[in-house]
Amino acid sequence: MNIPILLIITIEKSYFFKKDGEILDQQTLNLNYIKQWKKEEIMEQAGFSFVSIHESQKFHVYRKKRNI
Repeated sequence: MNIPILLIITIEKSYFFKKDGEILDQQTLNLNYIKQWKKEEIMEQAGFSFVSIHESQKFHVYRKKRNI
């Protein structure tokens, strides 16, 4: 039995801005999340190595590998 592995999770978020009951503007965002192990594999294939996680916990820092 083959079980599919979900690599990317997509979440759709919709926002709107109202004033006095009238919608002034609206926006829909599609947020894509890649599984951690797959992200590491993709970054490695692209020639980057992991350095650290930013102190804010919001960003991962990578360094481009040098070609010798």
